Amino acid sequence: MNKLILIFLLFFTKQAIHAQVSHEIKAVSVTYLFPLIDNAGKFIRHEVFDVNIYAYKDLRLYEMPFWELGIKGEYERPPLKHEVYYLYKVGDTIGFKSENHEKLFNLCIPIDTFMKQSWFSNENFNQYSLFKDSYMKLISIKKDSITGAVEEIYDAKEKEDTTSTARCYFLYKPMIHSFGITLSRELDSIKQMRLCRVKVMNNPRLYKNLLIETAPLEFRLDEVPVEVPERYIKLFNMYYDLKKRSRQAE
Repeated sequence: MNKLILIFLLFFTKQAIHAQVSHEIKAVSVTYLFPLIDNAGKFIRHEVFDVNIYAYKDLRLYEMPFWELGIKGEYERPPLKHEVYYLYKVGDTIGFKSENHEKLFNLCIPIDTFMKQSWFSNENFNQYSLFKDSYMKLISIKKDSITGAVEEIYDAKEKEDTTSTARCYFLYKPMIHSFGITLSRELDSIKQMRLCRVKVMNNPRLYKNLLIETAPLEFRLDEVPVEVPERYIKLFNMYYDLKKRSRQAE
């Protein structure tokens, strides 16, 4: 009987720790849907770029897809998808990046450098540029009475090329915990909500005698569940040894 009680207690202790760790780790995904156009100006499909970003206390972990090219011929194999990582502590100047899926955190890279080189950084992904570079006319505002989400629709016309026009959709949500990750600090501040979706539907236009069809471009910021929290805790805990080794190497 005592053995059964012990097993019972161990099981529920493990479950409680799992739940606590899951609660402490926050995660968001940033997605960019880029439209591909064929030589006839027709929309084919979207090229999808995405990254998951995890927060645990004052540590941040970027999980980025890494594609290994496929092999043709006798030993044919399709492309393989792996993940590479960038890990840093808020307030530091240096972070640790994986060169590939086999070499974990083997590169020391300044945080500023990593952010400048990354399409998903707050600086490179700022959707406020639509308002700075275009004439924006508000068409409608819709608010969800249950969730509080607000969708604003605008007609846009580029300032430098007024023949380039589009309809733009902005979706704001009041309760997204994204630990500083944003599609636009300016728009978040103005609306006092989190911008989580931007869709740009360009109007058909002639470009070098080619008619370009409507091709939707989209940006997304979403909260995502942490499926295996222990895996990410292990990665986060590597930071302290990495930091110690980097100091010894100085």
